[in-house]
Amino acid sequence: MNKQEQHWLNLFGDYTSEGTAWHANVTVYTPDQHVLRAYQFTRTFATNHDKTIVTHRNEYFLHDGATKEQTWRLDKQTCNQPDGVIHPASTNMRSLSMGQGSSAWVPTQVVPNQAFSTELFLRKDSHRYSVVIIYTLEGQIERIVTITEQVNEFPPPATGEKLEKLSGQWREKVETMTPSLEVIMHDKGAIWKDLPLDSSQTGNKTFLLPDNFVVNIPEALAISQGGEGDTSEFYFPALSEQQTCRLTVGKRMHETEYKQLSLEYNHSGDLQRLECQTFERVS
Repeated sequence: MNKQEQHWLNLFGDYTSEGTAWHANVTVYTPDQHVLRAYQFTRTFATNHDKTIVTHRNEYFLHDGATKEQTWRLDKQTCNQPDGVIHPASTNMRSLSMGQGSSAWVPTQVVPNQAFSTELFLRKDSHRYSVVIIYTLEGQIERIVTITEQVNEFPPPATGEKLEKLSGQWREKVETMTPSLEVIMHDKGAIWKDLPLDSSQTGNKTFLLPDNFVVNIPEALAISQGGEGDTSEFYFPALSEQQTCRLTVGKRMHETEYKQLSLEYNHSGDLQRLECQTFERVS
């Protein structure tokens, strides 16, 4: 099986014609971590018998008791591309998955004077956790959205617990995906003592959010060096040509397991890799 076929199955192979409904609790935060709103929705995925057609339906439950629905149809023949899966909701973005629930919905390039958003997913069994990161047209953080999902029923409300530190010794395993869908395993076996939550990435800010979410993202994205609408030259503030822009979402999955998923873009704004790091506490 080639990597493009395998990638489609990474995203949709577990779904059937009966459908799987993910029930989500959502919290929307401002950049200073105030709660803008909280709500619930479901996203249901169903396939035909040979998994060449995927139906994706979202149902949002509004505060006034009303509901809102959106439905999309993904045809494998047109949506399954060498650089990821095209979702009809936004054709300039790609769905990427390394399997085992580590996946992302990402722009393939950061473009100046355009809004930027991405969603990074981590999964453990019938639970899934994701963070949506949204920047303004000017490249400033607009909103951070945390989503906790469970199959077939809504998960319990968030505990409000924030992750402050990860003490002890942690063994690291790294997996990366390139823009051409090549997956590379790096079982480094590196041992970290007192795992740091705050990244040393230049220009980044760390947000410690309830339900043990950790978000480390640039304080500002691409800035155009030309006039309005000129996208011929741009850069990431505080980055040299040798550095990358890195957006990371982390979650404590268990007392002895911490996972984080990162997107990396180069100085010119091109997607370089999706990286998943799994840390297992060994003492």
